[in-house]
Amino acid sequence: MKSEDMSVSVGNQFKDTILSEIGEVVISNTQKYRVLIVLDNITSKRVISAQKWWRESTDVDWIAGKGFKLNKKKGADLASLILQACNEL
Repeated sequence: MKSEDMSVSVGNQFKDTILSEIGEVVISNTQKYRVLIVLDNITSKRVISAQKWWRESTDVDWIAGKGFKLNKKKGADLASLILQACNEL
């Protein structure tokens, strides 16, 4: 997917620059999960952002919700555990 030059904000806690959108999983017209590569506003490092996004209706902008910021190793570790859980379902 294409890089975006925009920011992610959750309340006043952080504001990150989106470098690349890896993909999204749509839950409904008002909820989705997004996996992004972002430039962490606090550490200035590139990290993985996995977050739930939401909006009150389809005619308003998406808002970043709770999620995770992971470095490469922690992202790989989490992905491995998720795949393991999928295999056990």
